Amino acid sequence: MKRFMLILLALLVSGSLIGCKKKASAPAPATRKVAKRAIAKNVDTSLPGDPVAGAKIYARICLACHGANGRGNGGMTAADFIKDTSRLAKDNKVLLNSIANGIKNGMRVMPAQKGVLSKKEMKDALSYIRKTFGKKKK
Repeated sequence: MKRFMLILLALLVSGSLIGCKKKASAPAPATRKVAKRAIAKNVDTSLPGDPVAGAKIYARICLACHGANGRGNGGMTAADFIKDTSRLAKDNKVLLNSIANGIKNGMRVMPAQKGVLSKKEMKDALSYIRKTFGKKKK
């Protein structure tokens, strides 16, 4: 029985990791063009809050999945803010909505922070993310 449980556990773990093993590929050229066009059409990518206060929130809430370097373990546990520049090219309203309501992307899930963080705290966290990871090279 113990052996059966170990085999079952191994199958469950390996099955849940299958979706995580794929590395995030670079966005298709059309996606890059859309992101560049979006920036040119008055997309708000300003800092909506206080990045200093946001650093504390990021460390408490976001760090476990997105990592200290913002790469989300190569995109396996969360969005890679560095490699996939289209993430932070989105409008503040879109990103704040994602933070508030969460995201489900295949096997990965970003939990909703509405009810955990105030609107001000979400803006502060987004400001920290934009300031810290928004301009880095791959």
